[in-house]
Amino acid sequence: MEEPDFKLPKYWPRVWALDVDRTNASVLWCAHDREADTLYIYSELIMPRYELALVADAIKKRSPGYPGLFDHLGRKRTDAEGQRIIGALLDLHLDVFTVRSDPDAAVAEVTRRLSTKRLKVFSTCHQWLAQYRSYRRNKDGDIVEESDGLMRAMDLLALEAPAMAAMSDEAIADAEDEWAKRTRNSVTGY
Repeated sequence: MEEPDFKLPKYWPRVWALDVDRTNASVLWCAHDREADTLYIYSELIMPRYELALVADAIKKRSPGYPGLFDHLGRKRTDAEGQRIIGALLDLHLDVFTVRSDPDAAVAEVTRRLSTKRLKVFSTCHQWLAQYRSYRRNKDGDIVEESDGLMRAMDLLALEAPAMAAMSDEAIADAEDEWAKRTRNSVTGY
């Protein structure tokens, strides 16, 4: 599960996911190794919800040009409240997509990916690890919703990252150059 940090290849598509609860905004950043169908959680952030502009700045600095995921109806929000948050994120110039997350389906997908070693988390994501260790169900079988923003963001990534992850324009150009260098014949130059 925990992965030592390493330099992620530029050609791996990336995506971020945001969860907003009553007090905090939690963000996870993910890279997708398409060849191995493995998700790498490589960065995290938890900030007070009222500082959404600062959260947006952090997202733009860590992932310029990459799309984001947000469940606007999560946490039992009304459609109007979810639309207000989406509007604020769009006003802050974030490329964000609304997706719905079924918590039970997401937990099953996270468990499946972890058990097959296709979900790895960089060892520097200490807050994620703390939340993962305390993530649980109550005696009725319902997920306990306390200090779980990064887990909710991970739910979105587990369900949607393979389909939504994208490469920045710079990464695409670098990948094309790298591919051309690797495949060029040293004798003919083609």
